Amino acid sequence: MCMMRKLLAFASLQLLLMAAIPHPSWAADTSPGAVRITNAWIDAMPDGAKTAAGYMTLTSPRDDRLTGASSPDAVKTELHSMTMAGGMMRMRPVTGGLPLPAGQAVSLKDKGMHLMLTGVRSALKAGDTVSVTLDFAKAGPETVSFTVKPGGDMTGQDKPMSMPGMSGSPHS
Repeated sequence: MCMMRKLLAFASLQLLLMAAIPHPSWAADTSPGAVRITNAWIDAMPDGAKTAAGYMTLTSPRDDRLTGASSPDAVKTELHSMTMAGGMMRMRPVTGGLPLPAGQAVSLKDKGMHLMLTGVRSALKAGDTVSVTLDFAKAGPETVSFTVKPGGDMTGQDKPMSMPGMSGSPHS
């Protein structure tokens, strides 16, 4: 009987200790990769193009900020905003990063906020994948594989869109 009590006491102590010491998987996620990245894709590029646009949806479990991006497939990767004003498209680099409010999905999408890959080393064709490292203020770097999808014309017309000072892509 004494042995049984000792075993019960020992087992009870183990259970109490297990409950008191948090398991790593129970703790708040502070590791890189805490930002959920879905639907990451890039438009295929027309022949001769040197720029491409990337899109995705980001959801962070806590307030964070997308501060930058890079890709071995491009000379430069920036976060851009696209707006239409008076029939003119304007693209501008985003300064200060993109806020990611806790628990809210933030989408980078066609005709809006997007990643701009410039100096793309070789034409991206439908079915290719592109590795992009996203930098987050709190979650750190996260490398994502973007799928290249068949490209579309942003204007909805059959002819390519031209923009003063830019060349090579309907997204540049």
